[in-house]
Amino acid sequence: MIITKSTGLNFTSLLWCLAFLIVFFMASEMVSGDSDLVLHIAYGNAIIDNGFPPNDPLLSGVTEAPILQEWLFEIVVAKLDSLFGLTGPLIVFAALMGSLVGGLYHRMRTKNICMWVAMLYGVIALLSLRPHLVIRPHLISWVAAGLLFMLLEDWYEGRRSFKSTSIAVFAIMISWANLHGGFLLGLVIMAVFAVDAVVDKLKNKIEDKGKPKLLEASILLAVSAFITLLNPWGWDLHQHLVSFLTNSFIVSGTSDFQPPGFTEQTLPALLIVLCFVWPPLLVRFSHVRLTQWLLALGLSISACISVRNIPFLGILMLPIAATHLQQWLIASTNKISNVVLTSSKRMEDDEEGKTGSLWIVLSLILSSVLVGSGIMKVGLTGKTVPSAAIEWVEEQDNLHQLPVFADYLAAGYLLYATPVERVYLHALNANYPVDRLQTWVRVGNGEPGWKNDIQNLKWAFLLSGSLQADTLTQSSCWQVLYSDDMATIFQNDCTI
Repeated sequence: MIITKSTGLNFTSLLWCLAFLIVFFMASEMVSGDSDLVLHIAYGNAIIDNGFPPNDPLLSGVTEAPILQEWLFEIVVAKLDSLFGLTGPLIVFAALMGSLVGGLYHRMRTKNICMWVAMLYGVIALLSLRPHLVIRPHLISWVAAGLLFMLLEDWYEGRRSFKSTSIAVFAIMISWANLHGGFLLGLVIMAVFAVDAVVDKLKNKIEDKGKPKLLEASILLAVSAFITLLNPWGWDLHQHLVSFLTNSFIVSGTSDFQPPGFTEQTLPALLIVLCFVWPPLLVRFSHVRLTQWLLALGLSISACISVRNIPFLGILMLPIAATHLQQWLIASTNKISNVVLTSSKRMEDDEEGKTGSLWIVLSLILSSVLVGSGIMKVGLTGKTVPSAAIEWVEEQDNLHQLPVFADYLAAGYLLYATPVERVYLHALNANYPVDRLQTWVRVGNGEPGWKNDIQNLKWAFLLSGSLQADTLTQSSCWQVLYSDDMATIFQNDCTI
């Protein structure tokens, strides 16, 4: 059975709206439950006001210049925040996620995948984003990885010229290298295509207008690798990223790098994605390209190791698996396949010519009304934000200029919502020496020597019930200035 090609714009719009609304209605969790966004805004404002700083603008006592690997993202969110408050970054990135999911569906439809399969895999792709769906710069990497793979796939299969592919790929890589450290994945994706070209070259299979794919793949990879050096720190950025990602202390203590588990509901998401990726590949084993096998294996293993890699598995592999499932349905003669293809064909005919743009407009209007009316509050209003303690600090002029031992997770709220300018450490642990994070752990465990580690800090802002708050409570040097159910504020009476 031949499936009629359809742009699928109506259901593309529906999936766009579904993803947009899911991200938007998670506003409280995404903005208030994760202090990284306000930290990025603070760094962005520092860059806008004074350029790249000679020392970290948010940390006390750090004299070396920081490598702000996400500087361009930070400027963007700072500008959005200055214009629209935290609603600005939220709406923009909700729209970006809508475009990602809708784009994956549209991509499947333009490859003649039937509507039922494309819709199902589009929803599973949205599900794959959930384990790490917070407003951070890694969302840029999701979009960049999907777009890069689409361009390379079209070029490799002869649907796009090498020249147009090169221009698009180089533009993506130079932007990606200045938005998020995930650009290293882009180089890996290109390397996988180069490996596939080597195999095809050995088999004497592929030549495109006399230009071997292997040569073109090598050019793309080599030039892209060079382009990623066009950032404010050059090669130092790459060294910084590798050093951070291979630091066992940081990786072992960061939840984003941990394997999926049932408590965070990340393991079910991974299992669902794997169930929709691997069976179609195994059923059509002999038709799966080396590129696809390498990606499927590598991304599956990395997703099992770290929850932050589950979205990449979904974004890159679900459209590939959907293609193989489609081909299996066409080749199959059973009744279920015929029902799926026939009913899908009727839906495609009904959809033809519809844009569904009204859904997008209604989604944007709904989000604006909810925020504008005050029904939905976007900001530091969530249950995990120590709002009362933050208000108390804002009124204490004598504390604002003093070194503070701020809570790892709450430091961003202090920097964003109060006149406090610098803290000892915060949640962006790639920005400062690892010994500060080690000090945080030592204080929490009450290890010998912890008093000396923070003896020069005048006060502390800690979440009530945290290990660090318990340690300071038991110390004769640290006196409680303020306490509630959310936060406890201490003063150091033994500073030197």
